[in-house]
Amino acid sequence: MKKTISLFLALLLILPTLSFTSFADVWEETAEVSATVSAPVTVNAKSAILMDASTGQVLFAENENERLYPASVTKIMPLLLFVEALDEGRISLTDVVTASPVAASKGGSQIWLKEGEQMTVDELLRATAIASANDACTALGEHIAGSEDAFVALMNKRAGELGMKNTNFVNCSGLDDETTEHLTTAYDIALMSRELMKNHPDIKKYTTIWMDTVR
Repeated sequence: MKKTISLFLALLLILPTLSFTSFADVWEETAEVSATVSAPVTVNAKSAILMDASTGQVLFAENENERLYPASVTKIMPLLLFVEALDEGRISLTDVVTASPVAASKGGSQIWLKEGEQMTVDELLRATAIASANDACTALGEHIAGSEDAFVALMNKRAGELGMKNTNFVNCSGLDDETTEHLTTAYDIALMSRELMKNHPDIKKYTTIWMDTVR
């Protein structure tokens, strides 16, 4: 019986590339996978993990608990908190969010929000998921928690609940301009990714969009 396998990698700075040889000798259709396997895999990265999304079983791992800087992979946690807030009715897609000076000042990947500019939660969620927009992500975090600092506290709290023991978030965007303490691991990224994809499959309505427009 084929097992559905989700691949969660510490992307960007953690896992820039991944090269696979054939998996035919490792996972045959009738094989029972009962433990982490030593697959014929070469990973050109500092850290990697392969996790079964349905069970949480680790199928392959390499330096999976090494604490590294996650860059924009950070946004998996804000996306999780956004969809949880939507599912719980604490926010709605039609809510209008006003960009704060803090959100508007974010650099890096962005949609160039202006201070006082207004967008809906739906628009900001699309900007975060598709364009990895730091300003949009911050604006949404402020909408949920009142400030970026309060939202980051929620991120760290949720990380603790998920068993992400080696993670510390300093901001919601992944920008590293002013911090060396914003760290996580491939294993912890797999945990939050599994939670997002398994329990909130509607997020794929956003993450599978190739191109979109705002304004």
